[in-house]
Amino acid sequence: MTTTEPSYAARRLIADGYIDATRATEHLATVMDTGWVTTHRLAQHLNWPSMTLLRLQAGRSRLISPDLEKRLLAVDPTELPTLFPRPEPPIAAPNAVVLQRILDGRQACVDAKDKPVYARGLRAHGWGKNRIGKVLGMSGTKVNKALEGGHS
Repeated sequence: MTTTEPSYAARRLIADGYIDATRATEHLATVMDTGWVTTHRLAQHLNWPSMTLLRLQAGRSRLISPDLEKRLLAVDPTELPTLFPRPEPPIAAPNAVVLQRILDGRQACVDAKDKPVYARGLRAHGWGKNRIGKVLGMSGTKVNKALEGGHS
């Protein structure tokens, strides 16, 4: 026997003002199909729990808060590159001036994403792993990965 009557939980949500999730589910699918943003980052942007979006994406939520629908429908898929810019890739080779400053023991500012490149540059000048880690502010694990050719 099948029943079309909503469950007690569904009736309770409807009484609390929840609405049909179809429009939000379709819009979420459109946003996620762009491949530009993860569900977690979108949830952070919406200031909403990511589990709610994951349930919505999986089709496990038929009712949602009107506030969530409003926030979700306000996300324009064409504006995702502006809302969620991609990080710049790390540099291919260390800047000679910055590397020389480090070698001379002077102050130098190195972006975190570029530290592995500088670690390999310092190693090429005969520096030990501990000294590289101390000067660049990297853990031993990250120095080891950088010297192996990894990007962390």
